[in-house]
Amino acid sequence: MQISIVIVSYNVKYFLEQCLRSVEKATKNLEAEIIVVDNNSVDESPEMVKNKFPNVSLIHNNENVGFSRANNQAIAKAKGEFVLLLNPDTLVEEDALEKTIAFMQSTADAGAVGVHMVDGKGMFLDESKRGVPGFSTSLFKFLGLHKLLPKSSTFNHYYLGSCDKDKLHEVEVLVGAFMLIRKSIFEKIGLLDERFFMYWEDTDFCIRIRDNGFKNYYLGDVKIIHYKGESNKRHTLSFTIGFNKSMIAFVKKHFNKHLLFLPLIRIATLLKSLTVIIRDFFKTFTKPIVDFAMMYLGILTFTNFWGANFAAYPFRSNFTQIFIPSYLLIWITSLFFSGAYDKPFRINRVARGVIFGLLLIATFSNFFNEIRFSRMIILLGSLIVFSTFIFLRFIYRFTGYKDFDIAEKRSSNLLLFSENNEHKRATDIISNSKHNTQLIGYLNKNGEDGALGSIRDVKTIIKKHRVDEIVFASADISFKEIISWLISLSDTSLKFKILPENSHFLIGSNSREKLGDYYCPDSNWELSKNANKRNKRVIDICVAIGFLICSPILMWLCKSPSRFIKNMFGILKGNLTFIGFNKKYESHFPNIRKGVLSPITSIKQQLTDNEIRKFNMLYAKNYKAKNDLYIIFKSINQLG
Repeated sequence: MQISIVIVSYNVKYFLEQCLRSVEKATKNLEAEIIVVDNNSVDESPEMVKNKFPNVSLIHNNENVGFSRANNQAIAKAKGEFVLLLNPDTLVEEDALEKTIAFMQSTADAGAVGVHMVDGKGMFLDESKRGVPGFSTSLFKFLGLHKLLPKSSTFNHYYLGSCDKDKLHEVEVLVGAFMLIRKSIFEKIGLLDERFFMYWEDTDFCIRIRDNGFKNYYLGDVKIIHYKGESNKRHTLSFTIGFNKSMIAFVKKHFNKHLLFLPLIRIATLLKSLTVIIRDFFKTFTKPIVDFAMMYLGILTFTNFWGANFAAYPFRSNFTQIFIPSYLLIWITSLFFSGAYDKPFRINRVARGVIFGLLLIATFSNFFNEIRFSRMIILLGSLIVFSTFIFLRFIYRFTGYKDFDIAEKRSSNLLLFSENNEHKRATDIISNSKHNTQLIGYLNKNGEDGALGSIRDVKTIIKKHRVDEIVFASADISFKEIISWLISLSDTSLKFKILPENSHFLIGSNSREKLGDYYCPDSNWELSKNANKRNKRVIDICVAIGFLICSPILMWLCKSPSRFIKNMFGILKGNLTFIGFNKKYESHFPNIRKGVLSPITSIKQQLTDNEIRKFNMLYAKNYKAKNDLYIIFKSINQLG
C-alpha cells in the first residue's frame, strides 16, 4: 500500500463529498486507502460516505473526540507507506499525491511534506509554510509587524515571508490541512499529541519531526484548495477560546523555560478574546446605534421646532432626554422583530415595525398621564423614524456597493464552465435552491453546442454579462484547471463555486472567516430564515413566561414538576427550545437548540427511523410558528 489518506470530518457533508471525489481522482494511479473518521456529525455525513463511497473505510465516533485523537484512530489502522492528513474542506489537484509521494521517495531526510494552499477565491494561504512560533516570532506577529514587512525573514518569520510561495523550501512547520508523513515517522516519534483537542497539534508534530533528525518540506508547485474555516467558525469567540487554550498548552510544552513567554501569551490571548467580543458587539449593534443617533437627532430637531413655534409651552428636558430615547428604543426593537434588519431589505418590514412601535407608544402614552405628551410629536416622529431608516439604508448600500439597490432586486449572474449536459443539471439545482440567482449560460473549450463562447473569451463575457459568480463543473474541468482559474481571477470581485460530479449541489466559500455557502434544494429551508428563527425565539420566551406564571397548576400535569420548572428556565436562558429535533436524527442544517419536545412528540404510533427523519426535515423545511404552538399545547404534560 503506497498511501493512506486520513480525513477527520465534523458536520461538513457537502465539502467532504467534494473532497472525496477529488481524492478518488488523485489516487487513480496509486495503491491507496481512504479512511474517514467522523466525529459524531449530525448532518448525515456518515450515511453519505456509506452510500456514495462504499470503498472508503469509515470510523464513526459517538462523540467529538477532537482532531488529534480522531487522526490517531485512523493512523493506527493505516497500511500505507505514507499517511496523508487531509482536511475535509480541501480539494486536491489530480497529480498532487503522485508528486508529493515521488518527492518523499527521492528525499531520504523528508519526514513530512506540505503544499501550496489557496482559499475559495484563489488567494494564497500564508499558513501553507510557517516558522516555529518562538518568543520573538510570536511577538512580531502579535504586533502586526508581519503585515507591515511581509517579505522580511525576521519580522515575518511566522509565515516565512522571505520564501517564494511557488518554490520548494525546507520549512519548520506545515499545516495539518494537508500533511504527507512517512508511516515510519509515527513509529519513531509517536502519534499526534492528544492534549491538543484542536489547533497546534500540527505545529507540535512538525517540531518533533525536526527534533528527531528529519526535515519538513514545502512544495510550491503542488496546489490544493483549502476552504479555510469550514470545519469551525473561524474568528468567533468559541474559535478564539479553543485556539488560545491549545496555544497555551503548546507554549507550556515547548517554551516553559522562557520566563516571559507564557505570561505574555496569557495576556495576548485575553486581549484577543476581548477584541473579538468588542468586534462582535459593534458588528451586531453598529447599525442600530447609528439608526438611534440619527433618529434622535431628527426627532429632537423637530421637537424643538414644534415647541418653539406651535406648542403652548416648550417641552421639558425629561421629554427630550428620557421619553424620546425610550420611544426610539421601542421603535428600533419593533423594527428588529419585524425583520427590518434582515437581508434582503424589504420596505414592508420597515413599515410594519414603525406602525407597531407607534401603536405601542400611543397606547402607553394615553394610559399614563405622566408620559402623555404631544400626539403630533409621536405621529410625525414615526414618519421621521421611517424616513431616516430608509435613508440610512441607501447610505449603507452606496458605501459598500456603490449603488442604491437596497432591495437587492438584481439577480446574481452565474456563468458556468462546462459542457451542455452539466449546464442542464446546474440549471435544475439553481432553480430548485430558490436563491436570487440566474445561470446566464456556459462556456466550453471551443464555444460550441449552445455555449456563450469559449473559455478563452471569459473576461469579455464577464464584463458583457455583468457576471457575479463563476461555477466550474468538475466533470468537464479538471481540479488542476479549476485551481489555476481561481488563482488567475483572484484579483477580481468574482465569487466561485464548483458543481461536483453526480451531486445535487453547488459549493464554494468566498470568505476565510465564514462557513461555506452552497446551492441545493435544502439550502432555503424556512427554519433557516432569520425571521422564523426570531419568531421561534419569541414564542419560546412568551410561552415560557406564561407557563411559569401558571406553573402552580401546569407543573402538576407533568411527571416531574421540578423538571417542568427547570425546562422553562432553560428555555428563557436560551439553552433549550420548546420544539427541537430528536437528537438521534438531528440535522445540522438548520441549527437549532436542543428541544424539550420534538416534531413527533404528539404522534402516538411507532415510527421507523426514516419516518422520524422525514418528520424532522418537514418541520425544518415548512416551518410555521403556529406548528410550534400546536405541538406545545397538545403536549403540555410532556414538558417535565
